[in-house]
Amino acid sequence: MSEKRRDNKGRILKTGESQRKDGR
Repeated sequence: MSEKRRDNKGRILKTGESQRKDGR
């Protein structure tokens, strides 16, 4: 899972980080 995941604001999530439900 070294692919770069992005949240809805387009920022890259760090390792172990997931998309925040509150949008931050």
